[in-house]
Amino acid sequence: MNRTLISKFNAVLQSAADALQPPTILYDDFVWHWKSITRYYVETGDKRELVEQTNIPGHLDQMLALMIEELDEINDKTTINSSDECQIISPVLSNGGTGIGRCINYLLSHKILETLQTLARTDCPPGMKSIVLNFFTRFISRIPLLWQPAVYKPTHSMVRLCGESLATPSECEEVLFLCVLAGKLNQHRECVDHFIIEVKCDISEEDVNVNKDVVSKEVNDDIQHVVDGGDNELNATGEVTDVELNNTNVLECRLVSSILLLTSSPDCRVALKACEALMVILSINHEKLTKFLSKYSKIGHLFSNRLVSLYNALPRDNECTVAMETVEAKWGFDITDHHGSLIQRQLTSFFSWLDYLDQLVKISQLDVSVSIATSVNEIFLECIIKPQLKDITETVAWRATILIKQCLLHISSSILLNQTVEFLIGYKNLDISKCLDHPLRQTVINRCDHISDEISIASLKLFSVLFNKNCESTSHNLLLIYLKDRLYIQRLPIDEDNDESSNSDCETDSELSDELSPTEMNLNSSI
Repeated sequence: MNRTLISKFNAVLQSAADALQPPTILYDDFVWHWKSITRYYVETGDKRELVEQTNIPGHLDQMLALMIEELDEINDKTTINSSDECQIISPVLSNGGTGIGRCINYLLSHKILETLQTLARTDCPPGMKSIVLNFFTRFISRIPLLWQPAVYKPTHSMVRLCGESLATPSECEEVLFLCVLAGKLNQHRECVDHFIIEVKCDISEEDVNVNKDVVSKEVNDDIQHVVDGGDNELNATGEVTDVELNNTNVLECRLVSSILLLTSSPDCRVALKACEALMVILSINHEKLTKFLSKYSKIGHLFSNRLVSLYNALPRDNECTVAMETVEAKWGFDITDHHGSLIQRQLTSFFSWLDYLDQLVKISQLDVSVSIATSVNEIFLECIIKPQLKDITETVAWRATILIKQCLLHISSSILLNQTVEFLIGYKNLDISKCLDHPLRQTVINRCDHISDEISIASLKLFSVLFNKNCESTSHNLLLIYLKDRLYIQRLPIDEDNDESSNSDCETDSELSDELSPTEMNLNSSI
């Protein structure tokens, strides 16, 4: 009897205590798990054991689960009770009325994310970097606090740890983390500024003089990244005018740099995910990010050089040239397809990468698209394909003609298509004299009636593709320009010795035309 009364009394006291102070089991568990992690480093010292052999991954999983559970409870209470008195909001940390519980508040105030980032950088115990990357990935994907300095600063530091070296054990976690972060920045574009910083680039006067010479000679030199990155302008001679190169401020985005490094991973799956993350980044409509991508990054140069490398790896025999016309490749296709001969796989890699560049140009902002397309034109078309198209060797010219035709078939973006068409037949706004003097236009036209049947057929197919692409430059430079100046009329040279006789004939004809009726004139002209 007494035990029943005591138990009832304890229940009443507990109810009263719960009414005065909400239960703190989530918060206590969260603090206990974090202190268990810190206790490990205090007690173990220099003991080097794998992180999988410790309880650290389990503690981090429980901490994340507690924060998510607490956040769900707050959201449920906010949904059920619409009044402000029923919302649990931190008095210090809030984002438009979104509640932040005690667990997340503890994580932010004690800078737990910065501590985890330090542990990931030291990779202590071994494998800790992968565990922390996994924690950050799930944290930023489930808890919308990327706008908080206590979140985006350690997140930016984690980005710097990605792509430091290729083929590492944490490579899969790195690319997954970057993909999730890119997606979150696409959703919350106001947070993009936190991942773009300005750095001062000091250049001496001696370096400036060197840069001027280099820029005028080599388009893809590393110095051009600094010179073209500021508000500099180049005149027709390639000299830098009206600028100060000393103390130039340039933009830096480590997120893009880390993704670019992972696109070169030997693991095809990692490279594919990195390419997907880059497409998300380039599709973000953000002024500062667009300025960095178009002026300060080397995406166009890096990817165009990779296109050249894939092209140079192709065999130079007739079998490869014939196989070009049968290849249908889309971006990512070479990742999953391992069938076919070596030549087929090499061609698939080349054309799938070209298709990826085409997709980048299509989804990017205008300035970025023009920058990438211009790099493809300068590095691949002008430097590699143009000399081969002008080569007098039949096999080389035949191969280059088929290649450029297949490239046109794989291109769908209007900007890259215009760059390729203008590379072949010239710009739309050229006058007739400049259009006829284009270095490749007349060469390709003349080869439609070449002594070699293979070259003639390839050239005719090339023009068929050009007209089917329905590009404005094609119709202007191959059709309208002749109609405009009546160049379809063959004008014979006039003999100076017969000028007087021709003039007298003209006068006689005019006199006769005055005397004869229209019917008689038509009769005489027919006779």
